This record gives sequence, C-alpha cells and structure tokens, in this order.
Amino acid sequence: MKRVFLSVICVLIIAVTCFAFTSCKKEAENTQPTKAVVYYDNLEEINTLLGFDVKVPKSLRVESYGVKNSTTIEVIFDGGYIRKAKTIESVGNTNENAETKTVEIGENDVTFEYVDGKVRQATWFDGSFSYCLGFISGENEDAVTDLVESIK
Repeated sequence: MKRVFLSVICVLIIAVTCFAFTSCKKEAENTQPTKAVVYYDNLEEINTLLGFDVKVPKSLRVESYGVKNSTTIEVIFDGGYIRKAKTIESVGNTNENAETKTVEIGENDVTFEYVDGKVRQATWFDGSFSYCLGFISGENEDAVTDLVESIK
C-alpha cells in the first residue's frame, strides 16, 4: 500500500512539474522585447527593409544605424540620436520633468524639451513621418534648429 501511495505522489509531482515548465516556456515564447533594436551596416539596408530612409546631417559623426521595434529608423551619433518612423505617434522619449516649447521650423511645429536650460529632445511630424532628435547632454536651441532643418 505504501508503494502505491508513493508511486501516486511521484506521478503527481512529475505531472505538476511538467505542467509548470510548459506554462513558463509558453509565457516566455509570447514575451517579446518592446524596444529591440536591430543594427545594420548602412542606411541602404534599412531603406530596403522599411521602404524609407533618413537624411543625416554631414556634421554628425554616426556611430550606428538601427531599426527599433521593426518600424523606426534609429541613427546613433556622437552625443545623441535621430529617429524616424512612418507614424503619427511620437518616436521620442517621454520626460515628464522637461520644460517644453513648440516652435515653427520650416513648415513643421517642432516641440523642444529642455532639461537644465538645454534642448534634450526635439520632436515633430511632417505629415508623413514622425521624427525625434535627442541629445545625451543637451544642446543649444540654435544648433538644434539647424539640425532639424537638415533632417529629412
């Protein structure tokens, strides 16, 4: 009788362990990173993949080219980044502590976000694409305006 009881307990433990393992595995398979970036050697590869590219000002020293969330071009340069996506939603980072100001640059309303008196991010929508120009340490408004004018 003891053997039957121990056998049943062992079978139950194995069954519960298998069920738990299978559930965890399925949950892990359904979990996808929300901010995954895949890097490429150049913008031509990204243009082929997404069907659009971004014009990067020649004054910026590009460190890497990537595609974020399978929809957004992200160009990392020394001191910041440029993002462009075919969406009406912002591709910038949200900073609730930043002061904001919207200015007209060309035909676009560009929102500057300031931290400690420097522009940390500029975001805009040109009717087809959303853009974000971000800086790690901040930049002065005139320099950001010049860069915004040259990004397409």
